[in-house]
Amino acid sequence: MNSNGSASRKTMLKRPACKVALVGVIIVVILAMVLVFNQFQGYSIYQHPQHLLGTEQLKEAAKIIINDQINGKLYVINDGPEMAQVTAIIEEMQITRKEISKDRSGRSQSRYSISYYDDLNSSISEYRCTVHLAPVWTDNNVKPSYKYELINEKDILKQLDDLLNNTKVAYDVQTLIKNKTPYIGNNSKVAALINALPLPEGVTRNSIQLNTSQIPYGVTIEYILNDDSMRVEEEQFLRNSLLLFALIDNADLVTHIGYWNAKELSSLPFRFSYTRADAEKMVGGDLRQFADNHEKLAELIQMTQFSMEDETSNTKEESPTDLSN
Repeated sequence: MNSNGSASRKTMLKRPACKVALVGVIIVVILAMVLVFNQFQGYSIYQHPQHLLGTEQLKEAAKIIINDQINGKLYVINDGPEMAQVTAIIEEMQITRKEISKDRSGRSQSRYSISYYDDLNSSISEYRCTVHLAPVWTDNNVKPSYKYELINEKDILKQLDDLLNNTKVAYDVQTLIKNKTPYIGNNSKVAALINALPLPEGVTRNSIQLNTSQIPYGVTIEYILNDDSMRVEEEQFLRNSLLLFALIDNADLVTHIGYWNAKELSSLPFRFSYTRADAEKMVGGDLRQFADNHEKLAELIQMTQFSMEDETSNTKEESPTDLSN
């Protein structure tokens, strides 16, 4: 009888111990789950514990420059609604709490670099802040942050890709640098440069003619206008000309001629013509210095914000060699 009672008491003593052990296991599992959850919990760029950006740093910018690190394209956005869309995409990002790299060297391994500027005429290095993704890290032009994983990377990149696909002006900096040449007579490289330059909506590139026989060496580019009622603005043709002067060392003259579809208007083409001397007067120096690397060429693209009132056009006739066939 005493033996049975002793066994019963031992069993009763063991039960609380088992319960304590079970509770302990449950607590450990819960803590582990919390730790895992916290590690991958998403924070917005404003709410992140490391204070990646202040709430005002993406507001009221004059322009945004987006650099696609994979295909080398540079997008310049100064349209208010488009800039608001870019900011909204950044604000939707979900970023991990724990960094994936403590590298603060400023070397980007991200797909996109999105820079905000306070002034339209700011150089590319005068950014207010830059958001890189993905991975995500920020640079306030003082000190880069650590790098973090972008949890909703697929969705964010799709939104950004869709937006940029509808952005008209994009410069393929990588292709431009790849095809820079000392000579206007390098047919393939000159054609590649011209084909890599954006055009206004409704304008189609038709033929390219090179004058290589005598100074001034030059290029004449002919266009077809898809709509006879459209108004042709000069700004994009000027920007493209500046880039050609930078990337073709001995180019002296760039001429753009556009023809309307209607036969009765064929004798009234638009014509914009620029000399190297006038172009370099606009930027205050030798344009060829901007063709040394991607960064300098991007700098030139930012400098091409000109008032049409101050431009000089040269309409000197040339006898070019037709290379369109």
